[in-house]
Amino acid sequence: MKKLIMGLLSFIFLFLGFQVNALDNGCLPGAIYSSTTGARCPSITRLDDSCTVGTIYSSITGKLCPIDSTRVRITRTLRWGTKGDDVKILQRYLGLYADGVYGRGTVAKVKEWQTQKGLNTDGTFGYYSRVTAGLE
Repeated sequence: MKKLIMGLLSFIFLFLGFQVNALDNGCLPGAIYSSTTGARCPSITRLDDSCTVGTIYSSITGKLCPIDSTRVRITRTLRWGTKGDDVKILQRYLGLYADGVYGRGTVAKVKEWQTQKGLNTDGTFGYYSRVTAGLE
């Protein structure tokens, strides 16, 4: 009976365009942690979410695309007043709303992050911050 239910759920999610890669370990769509193991679930994303290199938002779902640090790099020092896509990358990395403007909220979050990482807490996202974050 369990196999039948799991098969049916897999078919439904695949029909809707979802990758179902963890239903057998307690990870249901939208779950962050497995209900059976307590381990972090892999993300379950739509197959057609159109998140390609350099894409910040999915053109189909409108949701933020996941950051893949192997594809994303910040190559300049970011500080108060800086604007651009690299600021959006940083804001997404920090869990902030990505408006692309390095303002008061971004400075505060960078300072908090730098303190947690044991870096110089100046609110400027420079070379050492980029290396520590894996975004250099």
